[in-house]
Amino acid sequence: MARNKTQEKLTKQWEDKALHGRYPKRIKEADVDHHKTNQWLKSSGLKAETEGFIVAAQDQSLATRSYHASIIKDGTSPLCRMCNKYDETIEFVLHFFKTENCLSNSIS
Repeated sequence: MARNKTQEKLTKQWEDKALHGRYPKRIKEADVDHHKTNQWLKSSGLKAETEGFIVAAQDQSLATRSYHASIIKDGTSPLCRMCNKYDETIEFVLHFFKTENCLSNSIS
């Protein structure tokens, strides 16, 4: 019981972090496959540098505009640098960038 409370406390502290708390919050959402989300950590055979880069992407800590606006707080607009419609997060870049036609919107 004490171990569970300690684990819950640590998890809560992790989730409360502005940057590193994004990942544990995101994996609780309904559209996330919990098994597949972390399966690659056990059997990927990746080099440590590659694994670290992937974890940084999961933490949303790569240098996107959203990262600069909410974590670095340097006055950068969080909006996509191509379409200026949506927050430029890792998730946006990987999943929606192409479907939102950011490239064609920026050219016209």
